[in-house]
Amino acid sequence: MVVGQGEPARETVPQDLMDVGELECQVRDIQDMEMVDKLLSAMPIFAMLVNAHRQVIYANRSLLAFLGVPASELIGRYPGEVLMCQHALEEGAACGTTVFCRYCGANKALAGALVGRVCAEECRIVRDTDLDPPALDLRVWTTPLMLNDESFVLMAAEDISDEKRRQVLERTFFHDILNTATVIDGATKLMLSMEPGEDDAVVKDIIGQVSERLINEFVMQRALSEMENQSLEPTPDTVEARILLEGLLLSYAVHELAAGRVLELEPDSDEIEFVVDKALLGRVLGNLLKNAVEASQPGETISVGCSKVEMDRVEFWVHNAAVMPEHVRMQVSERSFSTKGRGRGIGTYSIKLLTERYLEGAVSFASQPGNGTTFRVSYPLTPTYAEDVPA
Repeated sequence: MVVGQGEPARETVPQDLMDVGELECQVRDIQDMEMVDKLLSAMPIFAMLVNAHRQVIYANRSLLAFLGVPASELIGRYPGEVLMCQHALEEGAACGTTVFCRYCGANKALAGALVGRVCAEECRIVRDTDLDPPALDLRVWTTPLMLNDESFVLMAAEDISDEKRRQVLERTFFHDILNTATVIDGATKLMLSMEPGEDDAVVKDIIGQVSERLINEFVMQRALSEMENQSLEPTPDTVEARILLEGLLLSYAVHELAAGRVLELEPDSDEIEFVVDKALLGRVLGNLLKNAVEASQPGETISVGCSKVEMDRVEFWVHNAAVMPEHVRMQVSERSFSTKGRGRGIGTYSIKLLTERYLEGAVSFASQPGNGTTFRVSYPLTPTYAEDVPA
């Protein structure tokens, strides 16, 4: 999948493929321009020349070395196919025609250059999980060119994955520290406002739980770095699903974001004991609940629940009344995407990454008018990383 920030691009449907003979003629003409090859091959970033039909007719050495294929395999393909975009390679699809392409930064940049504009965009390409890397964060530049009286686009792309990773880790740390500290602040103010003799045991319990979470946030910062480097090892613990949700709702009840909202636990939620990394699962469920609260208006209800599914799995869900617009649904789990500003897209990305890569789980969501939005995460009752946990 290729995604970019901002408004959708105008629908950009590829034209009919150029006649093979004409395409070969274009390729030969470019090959005869030695200066073009020297200049583009000297570029340390990816570069390709695209014709007016959006077909690649040239790829520089950096791109060929990254892909590990000869130039002949790329000629005539669309840029998304060259970079192995999941949706560009789907049966019956074509780069520039899927609903995902409407929000693709690379697609917007190419469309702009084809009508004569110099453009710069960012995009994230999700590729097949067997590829290395399975995803690319790119900054893309496109420039219209005239060569031999024909129109072309120079498309250059720089891998900014490390830059995005640093931004995400830094913003995540401060975001979650502030979030946890806000809960402590709310609980403290509530306790101070109580009349002498009032039972403050519940509030004290909240402060104790969230203070412990604050300490865990510093530990989790290191875990996030390990997570991105694929070196994070889950620490299994035995957890009771319903109790976990009750504690989560209790801590968020005093969060300023929840003011005026109703947080409730589905009454038919099951009491299920299972094994999981409690800290990582807490991060997942906390982000799901926070996202739902932020998407809700005062007076609306956010409900959470859990149940046993497929005999050997536990499922959690978080529901709110709001409906996500199309561009959010298309990009919701991408690291670089956020509805709240550049560099803020860690919440749902970390939910997916932690759940699928480390907790052996699955993530899904549905968002429809009349039904609101529901996120679901499910996990095995006994994951493989818990083999050494005492019974």
